[in-house]
Amino acid sequence: MDAGRQGPATMQYSVKGENVRMDMSVQGMDMFTLFNGATKTARIVIPMQQMYMERAVDPQAIADGIERVLCDEAL
Repeated sequence: MDAGRQGPATMQYSVKGENVRMDMSVQGMDMFTLFNGATKTARIVIPMQQMYMERAVDPQAIADGIERVLCDEAL
């Protein structure tokens, strides 16, 4: 994945039931996002800064985004 001006980013997805974890590293900064399908929330965690953000999300938008990434990788 190309993160624009920030350079390349590496991403890894893990899926279990309704939950998705997306691990990402951009310019040496590691972060991860936890998508909870039951509560329809996403928690973005940045361990280096000891902070997290939580917001409501649309589970279908998450599924569509993952599918788009997987299709791009297949090309």
